[in-house]
Amino acid sequence: MHTPDIHDLNNYKDIHSQMSSSLKSIDSKYKDVFNIFMESVFRQGGVEAMANSLPFVIGAFVVSVDGKVVAANESFLDMVGYTRNELYKKSVTNLILKQDQEMVLKRIRENNPGRYKLRLLTKESNTKYTTVSPLIINIDNVTYRLAEFIDNTPTVNVNNNIIIALQKTAFALTSTIEKRDPYTVGHMSRTAAISTEIAKLLGLNQESIDMIQLGASIHDIGKISVPTEILTKPSTLETFEWEFIKRHPVVGYEILGEVDFDEKIKNIVLLHHEHQDGSGYPYGLIGSSIPIEVSIVAVADSLEAIAGVRPYRQALSFKDAIEIMKQEPNKYHHPSLSAACTLVEDGRLNGKEFGLH
Repeated sequence: MHTPDIHDLNNYKDIHSQMSSSLKSIDSKYKDVFNIFMESVFRQGGVEAMANSLPFVIGAFVVSVDGKVVAANESFLDMVGYTRNELYKKSVTNLILKQDQEMVLKRIRENNPGRYKLRLLTKESNTKYTTVSPLIINIDNVTYRLAEFIDNTPTVNVNNNIIIALQKTAFALTSTIEKRDPYTVGHMSRTAAISTEIAKLLGLNQESIDMIQLGASIHDIGKISVPTEILTKPSTLETFEWEFIKRHPVVGYEILGEVDFDEKIKNIVLLHHEHQDGSGYPYGLIGSSIPIEVSIVAVADSLEAIAGVRPYRQALSFKDAIEIMKQEPNKYHHPSLSAACTLVEDGRLNGKEFGLH
């Protein structure tokens, strides 16, 4: 019997087309056949052959057993900066950012074959942002995890640089607005901080949290069109003055029309005064027609605004503000309001970034 190589896959053309360029593309009906192929590879060349038997697939491969690395191809060694002698027998947790370790151990315990994102640690303790596609193979009562790693670090670094640039732009815009209204200095940054905590508690992914943080930090940019005497008026606004105020979301959206912000950020600016019951503005949207990112910021914005000092009243505590919001439960996104209540009750909004209420 000869050692299996790429030519042995001539009988598995359908597998090749399903895999395209990644293990994640293997269709379930081909997995049994593929497992037979990989077992044949193992019988002839052991775990090293398993890690190096897929030259037509782009990726770095590593094989682990019981959470220990037992084989890897050159691409994976280059990715993490270890030699084979240094890497083999090492626990997979030693290669993973601490925040991701429990997630990976849970996947190993459950034999979870799903694709996922993972932050690897190199020998030099640098972080690699990867996408992992595992394949679980049982041979002679031993479970092998053959995992393909795609390095997304260059793309992540570019995105992080873009986010930093956007944050600087947002800060400049926020400073311009808040200098016109001393009563709301810091309102947008505090709303952003509260929004971020609500989003985390609701389990949103990091990309959405970043969008929420940016959008909330400039949500009132349209108030640059509102006369200062209206913004700082200590008494009840006249109808025509209120119309000035109600225009600021649309004005803000128009200002951002010339800025390279994601549409989710622009929607936060445009829709942050929309209410779940349709009583908001500028469009009177209802319920699920309001994006989750917007709903979160709307709750945080109201909480901070109700608690904050205004020309016509003293500041309130967050607890008092929450009680006021509870009196209009249909106005707010229920999960976001519940999350805000939890944050207040647990004392998790006591930091300086939240206004020390």
